[in-house]
Amino acid sequence: MSDLVLALARKTNGGAIPRIGLAGATLFLNVRGDPSEGDHWPHALIVAEQDVERDVLARVIAPALALTAFARCRPVGTLPGPSTNGTTRGLLVGATDCGDPSGLAEFHDFYDRTHAREVMDSGQYWRGRRFERLPTGDMRDDSLPRFFALYETEQEATAAYRELKKHPMTMEWPKVFLVRAVWSFNAV
Repeated sequence: MSDLVLALARKTNGGAIPRIGLAGATLFLNVRGDPSEGDHWPHALIVAEQDVERDVLARVIAPALALTAFARCRPVGTLPGPSTNGTTRGLLVGATDCGDPSGLAEFHDFYDRTHAREVMDSGQYWRGRRFERLPTGDMRDDSLPRFFALYETEQEATAAYRELKKHPMTMEWPKVFLVRAVWSFNAV
């Protein structure tokens, strides 16, 4: 597993949603918005499997989308490998933080051994990966959660998420485990 770039964006009045013309980058559109989240709910997510600069991504998606946050991330955790070599049509993103720095080992242990395995055992996602956001020194970006989990599915994102919700999950989560957001996106 290698580093990647995650960029969140919001729709503007600038026209049609673009196709990403960067090798190794995929644009995903939010399919499960939550009006109660207001301006914090992203309309789009760009996942770049290569290092790319913030201003390059901003130019590629303008004028239809405006970049709101940018994160360089490194792999973290020990999730099981892909169950297949699937095609990603939908993406579930979990944004989390560890509530207590002294509980980081407990946070990772719960995520890898329990939560991520339950998501993968649901049969809805063909690949799961976890990443840690690297600090950038930019307040817009450093306010993002520290950890992201990406679960890829061959299904439409809302269908996979709906089925995931039917799968039994551990109800007792450690106090150090803080869920900041859960987003569902479809690939463009």
